[in-house]
Amino acid sequence: MNLVPIGRFSQLTGLSVRALRLYDAEGLLQPNTVDNETGYRYYDLKQIPTAERIRSLREVDMPLDDIRVVLHESKKAKASMEKHRGRLIERATTFKTMIDRLDKIMHDA
Repeated sequence: MNLVPIGRFSQLTGLSVRALRLYDAEGLLQPNTVDNETGYRYYDLKQIPTAERIRSLREVDMPLDDIRVVLHESKKAKASMEKHRGRLIERATTFKTMIDRLDKIMHDA
């Protein structure tokens, strides 16, 4: 077992210590071990792929509840990602409309 403290795990995964603590509290990515005396959290290097997946999903603004489904409910994972994809398309359409309006305002000015 290759355990590293939370700070090192943060550096290896690109997730902040604050995010790792949140993901622990939310049950998305819990440390392998927590020292009872100090409270220090240690992660196994084998957890890096899960951390990277969480980071990737957060980079596309997926909510934590949906990430939980992707990580823990494999039968529902694809549907959850497709649902989020639809939300992103809606947002992109909204932004395109806003850009078009701004272009018109700029053209008319």
